Amino acid sequence: MQKMIKNQLSFIKPLIFFSIIFNTLLFFSCIDNMDLPSAPDNEIVPTGNKQYVEITPRWQFSDLDIDYVSDIFIAKDGRFFIADSVNNQLIVLRQSGKPADNNYDVLKNPIIDGVNISPIASCVDPRFIVYFVDGNDKIYAWNQFVSQTGITGIVDSMKYTNGTDTIITTPLKSLYSDEYTSIENTEFLNNESTLLDSITSPYIFYDPNLPKNIQVNSSYAFKTKKFIALAKSSSDDKFIFAMDKFNNKLAKITLVPTELILLENGQTIWTYEGVLDDFIAEEGTGGGTINEPTGMTSDNDGNLYYTQLGNYFGLHKLLSNSYNCVFNKDNHEIMQLDQFQSAIDVAVDNNASIFVLDSAANLVKKFTSNGSFDKFVGISNNWIRQPDTNITIFPIDTTEIIDGNDTTYSIIFDTTTTIKDTLILEYKNDILNKATAIAEYEDVIYISDTGNRRILRYTLSEDVNIQDPDQ
Repeated sequence: MQKMIKNQLSFIKPLIFFSIIFNTLLFFSCIDNMDLPSAPDNEIVPTGNKQYVEITPRWQFSDLDIDYVSDIFIAKDGRFFIADSVNNQLIVLRQSGKPADNNYDVLKNPIIDGVNISPIASCVDPRFIVYFVDGNDKIYAWNQFVSQTGITGIVDSMKYTNGTDTIITTPLKSLYSDEYTSIENTEFLNNESTLLDSITSPYIFYDPNLPKNIQVNSSYAFKTKKFIALAKSSSDDKFIFAMDKFNNKLAKITLVPTELILLENGQTIWTYEGVLDDFIAEEGTGGGTINEPTGMTSDNDGNLYYTQLGNYFGLHKLLSNSYNCVFNKDNHEIMQLDQFQSAIDVAVDNNASIFVLDSAANLVKKFTSNGSFDKFVGISNNWIRQPDTNITIFPIDTTEIIDGNDTTYSIIFDTTTTIKDTLILEYKNDILNKATAIAEYEDVIYISDTGNRRILRYTLSEDVNIQDPDQ
């Protein structure tokens, strides 16, 4: 019986050994076929096979005649509005990076009511009204479309029908009455040059000290304010949004008609002043609250996105109309508490993908519309090939009974295997330096790499496959 047991052991132990060897080799063969990308600062791995590649040439600050970029806004006609607060100007560029025509010179060193304005942020609404702020308590505007089309005059009054009666009244009175129907080409115009110049020059759009704004909210009207970011609404809405950093408030500003203008092309168009409507987000630490805001934008549907440095979330999205917070920390990756080091600005493309500029990390993180991480932008990546490596499997010392005379042999198995070369995709955030602004237009990402005094452009490439570096 003893010999039978020993013979069985002599058969089983080699099987155990070769099973160990087989599983070990199988493990290393899996490593050989596995892509091992690494990401800066966290373990997030980009999804998909496409990546963002840089478009050249780079736009150098010196070529654009700017010294600092605090904000980039791209209007729907492709014009770039770049806030250069150091030089007190909004620089307007074409998509080529070349300066726009001289019609935009009024935004260089604007002086409004005798005050020199240093724009730090801007936006352009669907009516082509340009809004900008300088970090104080007012919002400024310039009627781009009106100025570039040309004015025939300001409409003081018009002829209207009211039933069977024909009356003459002001456009504002008729605007708020459903009983009046205008009679075409019956405008009574004011052509005074001083008034026309006031329409075509930058002006104060929102003034908290105006009677209308004092009446709406007298407490807020007299508070110190610091507007640092603006966002437009969707095309059908008559309001804009302004971020007040000093009070941690997001204000909704309604466009109230002031003057009806007859343009040289025969079209009539309203000018507007801003009146406070409500606050759609206020100070706090939860989703949809504000704490040290830094940047803001909106998408085509009027949803709002803003970045901040305070606790607890670097990016918030508010749903249009209801202004409820869309993302939460339990269900959306973008709301992870350690997601950003310093979220300084945000951009959104036509697919509602979200691009968050993390200035301290020197990179941009792209998220899908549902808040899932997708890709890095503005970083370099290189495939690193790890050379062949010889690995010695730890010796296995076993004792076997191999003959009927109970002769004992000690056998040591010393096995060496080779791990084939492995490709590792390494990410480096070594391109950006103190980036300050981001914008998106027609699938191109624009980043103000302010520390290096340049604007970089990136587009999503379909020809580069990060899973196969040999392509």
